[in-house]
Amino acid sequence: MRAVLEDGWSRVVGIGKPRSKPPSSAGSKIGRFDRPGRGKVRAVNPNAADYDRDDWVRCPLAVTGDDPVDRDDAMRMAAEWASDTMGLAFVRLRSDGVIVKGFKSALNSAIRRGLVERVDGKRVRKL
Repeated sequence: MRAVLEDGWSRVVGIGKPRSKPPSSAGSKIGRFDRPGRGKVRAVNPNAADYDRDDWVRCPLAVTGDDPVDRDDAMRMAAEWASDTMGLAFVRLRSDGVIVKGFKSALNSAIRRGLVERVDGKRVRKL
């Protein structure tokens, strides 16, 4: 059962303490979250150096499907997805840059883990 409080926020009645602010408002103030659209909240991590291995692998897995896609296209789509979803900041992808190296490593790691299949020398698809 939900109850609407005077400040407009709702909470589950009888479980825990009422919240005076939504959980992400503190993160919004320090720049960890942003609100790209109405009803949407995303964690912001603009610096590629701060991404861990799971973050890098999550991006190409999100954009590859059952149909084979070129590795370079998969990295470009993964970078766009990371920008839209995770707040990754970049102007262009450089072949010797941190972002491309991270996605190459992530694709190779996903292939070794059995999450992605190498179709031929240039194409991959998700299993």
